Amino acid sequence: ALLGACMIAPVAGDARVRPEDFYKDTHRAIFAAILAVHARGDQVDIVTVSAELRKPEYQRRLPEGFGVASYLSALVSQTPTASAFPGYERLVISAASLRDVIYACADAQKAAYDKRPPDDVIGACMSRLDDIRMRRGDIEAVPYSRVTAMGFEQIERNAEAARSGRLTGITTGFRDIDALTNGFQPGQFYVIAGRTGKGKTSLAMQMSRAAATAGYSSGVISLEMTPEQLGIRDIASESGVPLKKLNSGLLFDADWYRIQPAVGRLAELNSWCVFSAFTAAAVARAAQHLVQARGVQIVFVDYLQLLSLGPDYSGSREQEVSAISRMHKRMAKTLRIPVVALAQLNRGVENRSDKRPTLSDLRESGAIEQDADVVAFVHQEECRCPRDAECFCGNRYKAWYLQRKGRMDSDGDVELRLHGATTTFRDV
Repeated sequence: ALLGACMIAPVAGDARVRPEDFYKDTHRAIFAAILAVHARGDQVDIVTVSAELRKPEYQRRLPEGFGVASYLSALVSQTPTASAFPGYERLVISAASLRDVIYACADAQKAAYDKRPPDDVIGACMSRLDDIRMRRGDIEAVPYSRVTAMGFEQIERNAEAARSGRLTGITTGFRDIDALTNGFQPGQFYVIAGRTGKGKTSLAMQMSRAAATAGYSSGVISLEMTPEQLGIRDIASESGVPLKKLNSGLLFDADWYRIQPAVGRLAELNSWCVFSAFTAAAVARAAQHLVQARGVQIVFVDYLQLLSLGPDYSGSREQEVSAISRMHKRMAKTLRIPVVALAQLNRGVENRSDKRPTLSDLRESGAIEQDADVVAFVHQEECRCPRDAECFCGNRYKAWYLQRKGRMDSDGDVELRLHGATTTFRDV
């Protein structure tokens, strides 16, 4: 009926269905021919489609001795009305989706019987099912008048927030970074990168705590640290007791008086952590759980290049990181929350006289720069003063948040103060 409707009325141009959605190879070939005729600008009818189907590329897909003209005439004669085309299309797409689900579950069943790692089996199956759902979802064409109206409504909300002294997004916890970014915005993918030991995890955790303190629910997916390590670092930052003392256990009564209230304040924060996600599929599931089950409104991932696509992936590392980066962008857009991923820089920055990072320093893939809405770097000025002596150059406590890409914001540099003993950043 769908094929017949296409040859009765000019509806092929509006079709969402694809040739592979048909069950029979014959119907796949006929619809491919219909699309080819429409793409040329010719009228789609029995004559033009019959002529197209006589080409060798279609004849190979049709049964031997297949009567093209008589079959197309039967399709047209059996079609009640072309006006029911949307209903016919929904039936075809629904059946195709169910077949795709059957194939995905069958592959998952085979992998399970082959005793593949459970996380890989679950991740692959969920990824395919998610692709089916996204691919089969109704495509809504939004008129441009509605697009501009939605933009104007957002401008009004921004103006109302400005009048009341509020940010339009989720606070970063730093006055000047908030002024630069207007806070973390829903649906945007943020990358905060830095070399090892420059404080990117500490900065991200402070931002997570600031969001929770401001009344938002925050989530952290940590691939690098254990719960104990992350907890100790946050207690050091909140209490002001040096991290070295907390790790050594050599504490005085005065330290305990600062630690215990800090632990109490941290325990009240509406924040959730995941330490068991190590593949891209697991991170996507963890983020979905945090948002849907825990009400999380912003997610931090530490850090992007520690992720993999699983042991079965055989492509290059650059392609793998590109796929992981796209997954983070898609995650932010579908969950409609800010996703903040930390990233590592390559070693080339250490060999330059000017050690301020640039976008080309992002390790393993340029796709990170392309996919991210905002790319920023954590940078510490080099201090050559002896570690145990007073600093005379002024760089020991100087750090920078360097925003080098902002899809909706301008670039800019924000100076911060770093207290190294507690790995805590502060506004200047």
